[in-house]
Amino acid sequence: MLRRMSAIHSTLSDLRHWFRYQKMRRRSQRWPSNVFYFHQFARQLRSDCPVVDVVIDFSVFPVGFGDFLYLTMFARICQLYGKKVRIYFIVGKLKAFYRDKGPEEYFWNKMETASQTLRLAGIDPGQIPRMTRSEFVPLIEKLSPLSFPSRFNIENQIPSAFHLFNIINTIAGKQTGETLEKLLLSPSELPLAKPLPESFNKGFISWHVRNSSLWHPQRNLTQFEFRTIFQILQEECDGLPVVVVSAANEIPELREWAKELPGPLWFTKDFGDTYTDDAAVWIRSRMYLQYKGGGVAGPLFSRVPYVSLTDPNQGHEFRVGRQKLGHWSRPDQVFAYLRNTAPFNPDRIRKLVRRVYRHRRAELS
Repeated sequence: MLRRMSAIHSTLSDLRHWFRYQKMRRRSQRWPSNVFYFHQFARQLRSDCPVVDVVIDFSVFPVGFGDFLYLTMFARICQLYGKKVRIYFIVGKLKAFYRDKGPEEYFWNKMETASQTLRLAGIDPGQIPRMTRSEFVPLIEKLSPLSFPSRFNIENQIPSAFHLFNIINTIAGKQTGETLEKLLLSPSELPLAKPLPESFNKGFISWHVRNSSLWHPQRNLTQFEFRTIFQILQEECDGLPVVVVSAANEIPELREWAKELPGPLWFTKDFGDTYTDDAAVWIRSRMYLQYKGGGVAGPLFSRVPYVSLTDPNQGHEFRVGRQKLGHWSRPDQVFAYLRNTAPFNPDRIRKLVRRVYRHRRAELS
């Protein structure tokens, strides 16, 4: 009876979040700078214009790893159309909201590290022009007709980097499967910085854990949730090794939590220091799990099976199906809506993990 009631509650919760999501999506569509612009840009990519200009204003929105990965994939999909991608960084004093979160040096160092992701699009971040707002303004009129964001957003300093996924998805909706495969990341592009243990030879599970003091605390896992999800992965995934994907400053506390787990736990930072080193590990995993935290980011642009239970930020990622985020997503790549303040529901996590893992296991057998 309790299990049936839990299942009914989970279904009703899904429906409630879906209707809330659709309302948020319709609200976003009212603004010409959003969905209309996405489709307009996708059509213009077929023009003879050889260059796409991308302007990232760090003072308005300090781009993190997930956003840089979106920027990388945006450059890759433009390159599939034969376009040259030019990127401009506008630097300056951060908005008060971000200055209150921590030292500015932290954000700048993080962004410098995350920018190395652009090498996956053949772009050297060291060659990208960095200029102040006053230095960049005279260049606005000289930008390519194909520019992101729109000139209106650039001139009015409207944060737009978080729309990158939606514009990629809009362009991808007009592509064939063969072209989309060229867009996605592959293990051959991400060599390992250090060899993985022999115990990983039969497969392993990667698990994104957020434990940050900088952002909204409701995105973090509690120690109880951490222990419960680990047990679910052990029980549903044939006892395969589990590797945690997390930021370096979050790992010390997670290592303390790991001491109370019934089995061993690894961290991607054991095998490399950078974000791309992390990616080189999870892209070789049998399945990727994310509960809460930020966006699914990397695995979304790969063929790694994943379960992502997370809350999209104000419509930053529009889904193309109930549990399908990208046009290229497969049945074993599940993006399920979860309000970050929702009660912890281990049965829902177990159900999705079992579904995706068994699908993957059947493919390999």
